[in-house]
Amino acid sequence: MEVVAVLAIFSYQLKKATIAFESLQVPLDKLTNFDSLVTTNGLLSKAEQQILKEFQQQLE
Repeated sequence: MEVVAVLAIFSYQLKKATIAFESLQVPLDKLTNFDSLVTTNGLLSKAEQQILKEFQQQLE
């Protein structure tokens, strides 16, 4: 069986994952992502957003 595409509900937008999907030439579609979650609706302060961005970078 061959994977022709992947649909994800959420993406942490990790560079390693992006590179992996590109190298396999498998399209990856996402319903939402980390940046949208952190910035949408103004629920988090800029300081809280920065903390979460640093967390995201540690995942790399």
